[in-house]
Amino acid sequence: KVLTNNPELKLNLDMSYAREMNISFNSNCEGEWVPFSNSIATKWLGGDGEVDIYVKFRNFRKQETPCYSSKVLLDATPPALEFTTKVNEITKEANASFDLDIKEATSGIEELKCRFGSEKDLNNPEMDEKVPFEKCDKSLQFADLPDDTYMLEVQAQDVAGNISPPLKYKWIVDSKVPKLVMRARPNKYTNKTDMVRVEFDSDGEENDGSGLKSYECSVNGAEFSVCSSPFELKNVKDGNFKVKIRATDKAKNVSESNVEFTVDTAEPNVKMVRTPAALSNKRLAQLDFIADPKGGAPLKGVFCSIDGGPEKPCANQSTQSYNNLGDGTHTVTVIAEDEAGNRSKIAQSQFKVDATPPQIQMATDKLPDRFTRTNYAKYFYALSDPNNGSGVKNVTCQIDNQPEKTNCNPKNMNFWSLPDGDHTFKLTVTDKAGNAKSFTHKWTVDRKPPTITINSRPSDSKYAKFSYKIDEEGSGIESVECGFDDEKPRACGWGSAARWLNGKKTHYFKMYVTDKAGNQRTYKTSWWQRVQ
Repeated sequence: KVLTNNPELKLNLDMSYAREMNISFNSNCEGEWVPFSNSIATKWLGGDGEVDIYVKFRNFRKQETPCYSSKVLLDATPPALEFTTKVNEITKEANASFDLDIKEATSGIEELKCRFGSEKDLNNPEMDEKVPFEKCDKSLQFADLPDDTYMLEVQAQDVAGNISPPLKYKWIVDSKVPKLVMRARPNKYTNKTDMVRVEFDSDGEENDGSGLKSYECSVNGAEFSVCSSPFELKNVKDGNFKVKIRATDKAKNVSESNVEFTVDTAEPNVKMVRTPAALSNKRLAQLDFIADPKGGAPLKGVFCSIDGGPEKPCANQSTQSYNNLGDGTHTVTVIAEDEAGNRSKIAQSQFKVDATPPQIQMATDKLPDRFTRTNYAKYFYALSDPNNGSGVKNVTCQIDNQPEKTNCNPKNMNFWSLPDGDHTFKLTVTDKAGNAKSFTHKWTVDRKPPTITINSRPSDSKYAKFSYKIDEEGSGIESVECGFDDEKPRACGWGSAARWLNGKKTHYFKMYVTDKAGNQRTYKTSWWQRVQ
């Protein structure tokens, strides 16, 4: 039996004296007679399989031989290859398994060859020698493959020499999860309810991998569903939200990112618990308040403003103080803001500072002298409250240790029948803020003149000397003056006065003692001097 893969059958014949031959494919040798040739080709049109060839010969006398036969096994069909088990075209698995089904009905399989490698290597003609076909089995295993695009090529050759076309299979190994980049997300706390937007992409990370397959989103634990960027939530209500975004590539690698935020539209609350008095004479003002968030967002801060100035963070979330306040009306506003941007209603405190006492303008030309013989006193005064103050609340006046009076007539305040001695007048004005201003005047009433006691007089001598003692119980001595004869009185000692006098005649001595209140005591005397 002859095996061939060519339907053009070439016959080598040898028959002595043969002049003609008859070749056919039936046992009756009913072919066409043709001139004899040692080598002749005939074509089998019946397809693969065992072929019986029949031939007979005849000589020039037309004598025929018996019908000879020979068997030929024709196999012109290459083996057919098919993967019955194969890895997915895109996979994240590093291991790959393949099983082959080989269909060869005639001559049988002679050899199975494979070649495997990176697609770029196998598609590069320069790599053919480096990555040749090698014998392999019908079951193939590849392990620990790094990420890449791979190609497997398989060829089978049958016993007849037919070679199958290469069976090629390409697949991508991609074990890298897609990169999920959050481009925009809501603030952790927001008061936006019309729409909340999340923007994301994979930042082109899948260009060298298997490629992105889909994005999926889930809100608050709900089932994932296909979504795209931007992912929008509309008409949301207050509450906590958790949006999960999942990116899946074609190799089924998954990356996930979470966006958590709180929607809060509730205004915080601010309540004043301690404020300055409506009217105060203190230049320090302290306010205490309570600020509470009402929704899910915590407080961002509490802001204070005074007298329409810019808002500034309060000292803390419960108190604020202001120092060195000027006189006048002040308004402090407090407002709270939460992390979602909600602002409370304004809490306000208004108060007036009046730290300047009222002013007293006394008619100084009407005041009693420091020392006076007059036993009455009159006072005239006017009041004012500067800086648009709070206004006078009350006026009290007092003489010495007598009880204070409130009927202090500014145009006619008289004190009569004052006894001799030291006196004190005090006028106190208090405004409505509690500021007080006092005017104090001290003087002495002294209606009693000093006393003079002569202790010795001149004797009958040219040297005249007076010794005396001066007593003053009131305002004190202002001056002591004395003179002899026609002298103009002049200051003299408080204990004695003396002169040298000539002439036998009558001499005169005069003395004037005046206290600080103007009371004056006079002493006059004369004597006869006998000595020349």
